[in-house]
Amino acid sequence: MRFDDLMILDEMFIDVSREDVKDVIRAELGEDISYSIETFDFENKKIRLKKDETDESYEIVPIKRCDATLGINIKRVKKEKNSEKFSLSKNIVYAGKEKKGVTVSTLEIVETNDYTIFFENTKNIIKNGNGFYIKDQENLGLWVYDNTILQNERNRYFGIFADTTCYGQFDYHERLSHIEKSIKKDYLLPDYVTKIETELNEHGKMLGTIHTNYLETEEYQNEDEFYFDHSGCKQSIYSDMEKYIEEMKELLSLETSFNEAEKRIYDYRVSEKKKVKAKRLGD
Repeated sequence: MRFDDLMILDEMFIDVSREDVKDVIRAELGEDISYSIETFDFENKKIRLKKDETDESYEIVPIKRCDATLGINIKRVKKEKNSEKFSLSKNIVYAGKEKKGVTVSTLEIVETNDYTIFFENTKNIIKNGNGFYIKDQENLGLWVYDNTILQNERNRYFGIFADTTCYGQFDYHERLSHIEKSIKKDYLLPDYVTKIETELNEHGKMLGTIHTNYLETEEYQNEDEFYFDHSGCKQSIYSDMEKYIEEMKELLSLETSFNEAEKRIYDYRVSEKKKVKAKRLGD
């Protein structure tokens, strides 16, 4: 049995009449989303998706601004593997008629014994003059925080990373950058941070900057401006993040199954991987 997912979303006052919105929802949620719906609740504005054996929860809710619904949030939480807990959240928000485009912001959170990893990708998608979907802006960020900041209830930062579907916080890159600035006011820093921030220039090239743990800033160029990529190749912005993941593990002596690959919400998996504890620098 399958449900009409677009009609259900429309009944929840989510505008899915635009072609670009429908295409992005299909790309991000998969063609088989209509088979994945288990229940839906119009009164409480929630769609529950069928869980697999490793899911704790898997659902879709609206993103709201006042009384208007401007997008959807999809969240999938995984049971613990290798003493870690994984969650993947994706926001799809569309601009109004005056400004075309759809923003997709994805956040993966991995909780280890000592640290919590926040890994996000935020991109704005438009259709160019040739009818191709391209990214006119894309940001990728990695933040690692000591759990003593996040788990101490007497600490005023407790709960600062709590989930929200408020329109003002749908952009995970902006939100995590704001949190980073907030804790810096008390002379605190994330244990590790790397950000790649890019924009499409007039020549169709993704140009930007890499900020690495406050120690390095360099210019960045990314050839991958197309949104749909059916080649199966890893997007270059993710490939460029690989070395920073290894640097993070080494600096923090961090054991984790986390990797920098792009995670689609419908095939999000947590596998039992062999973890190798990195040596601290100077050991």
